[in-house]
Amino acid sequence: MEWDHVLPLGYRLNILFNLGLVYYYCLISICHHRYGMNIIKILHLQHEYGNINTLLGSTRKFTKSVTVINLASLIVYNLLGKLMGEYLFILQVLPVITLIFNFYIILVSGEGRLMSIFQRVLLGRIDTKSLRINDLLMSDSITSYSKIILDLANYLNYIIYYGSRDDDDDWKKLDQNRFGVDLIILGLPQLIRLSQCWFEWNHSNRRNRQPFLNFIKYSTNVAPLVMIFITRSYTARESSAPGGGGGGDPILMLEKLLILVNSMYTFFWDVMIDWNFTSVKQAKRNDWVFDASIVFDCSLRFLWLWKFIFTSAGFFYYFHDSDPGMTLFVMQFLEVTRRFVWCIHRLNTEAMRDSITSIEMTKV
Repeated sequence: MEWDHVLPLGYRLNILFNLGLVYYYCLISICHHRYGMNIIKILHLQHEYGNINTLLGSTRKFTKSVTVINLASLIVYNLLGKLMGEYLFILQVLPVITLIFNFYIILVSGEGRLMSIFQRVLLGRIDTKSLRINDLLMSDSITSYSKIILDLANYLNYIIYYGSRDDDDDWKKLDQNRFGVDLIILGLPQLIRLSQCWFEWNHSNRRNRQPFLNFIKYSTNVAPLVMIFITRSYTARESSAPGGGGGGDPILMLEKLLILVNSMYTFFWDVMIDWNFTSVKQAKRNDWVFDASIVFDCSLRFLWLWKFIFTSAGFFYYFHDSDPGMTLFVMQFLEVTRRFVWCIHRLNTEAMRDSITSIEMTKV
């Protein structure tokens, strides 16, 4: 595909990680300028940054650095690819080197705090006091990046096992080698959130029902992955049997039902709990941004349903069949954007709660 020559998989992944940094800067800026939030207080950044301008300046600086490095690396890739051939091994490794260097820049830019949060999140723990919202933003963002992380693992596996060989069968072999592994990678972020919810519920002596209901929500994320694994196993067994195949319709229907339940539950939770729909509508005007965000979130939560609606007309698969790599990239871009929108309204909810708490303390 032409796009694969101009923007190969490795650089599509770099762009998506870069996009996360751009959105992080935009998140801070929008929360401060549009919603008037005291983002320094909400995220407990008083010790690292004295004021909002320092935070914005620091974030803008390392975001620019990462963006410039990604652009320079992509230009070098395309120039060397034309001169020496794009299947040169060093060119296959260049996107990975660029990504590693980007993480290094974030670390030396004074964002080591992010790594401490990241380490705690990976252990399935959550700070139930001051840094709770930071941990939630990090862990939920990781769930949105799960498919991107899978593609990164896919790409690394390809480099390690197949190097620079230009063989169409390589990707087929790679897909066979990662049978089941992709589901594990996709499931790990969900298991992290499950662990955090369980930890919070136990920390409240099982009195706070919200972490438990949140635990159920993330369980509905894991259930479809389990059904996909069962479907694969059943299909493989049936296809290898004499005259086998065609008996997995009930399993497929159950899988779709679980995905539907998950989409409905998570959308309801996004709007009613995480975004505090009732309080926002009571306390605020007609906020068209909030309403548009609900429509956007709903559209992407049920995006999987679109392919069943448009399959007969061939509308959905026209783009997928013409360039599946870029179609996947667009889908991942939209998911990262959805998470960015979610973070804005989630922080707005946190700001409203802090405001109510401050008013109550003043009355006392």
